[in-house]
Amino acid sequence: VATAESLDPSNALTVTWEQVAGPGVVLAENQSGLVSTATFTAPAVAATLTFRATVFGALGGSSEKLVTVEVEDRT
Repeated sequence: VATAESLDPSNALTVTWEQVAGPGVVLAENQSGLVSTATFTAPAVAATLTFRATVFGALGGSSEKLVTVEVEDRT
């Protein structure tokens, strides 16, 4: 989950999610107001997945954050 807020109402923000490391998963993104989520089905084996959340402002600015998820073996 990522949250983003701008003090300038003309600077609408959007968030994108991208997987940058680990076994490939299909991301489902949802943005509602200030909250952006990305969900996926974890692989069946232990893995480390890394995602990049990037916030883009309507006035041209951007910021990003890496998120790491550790998946435990389900067998």
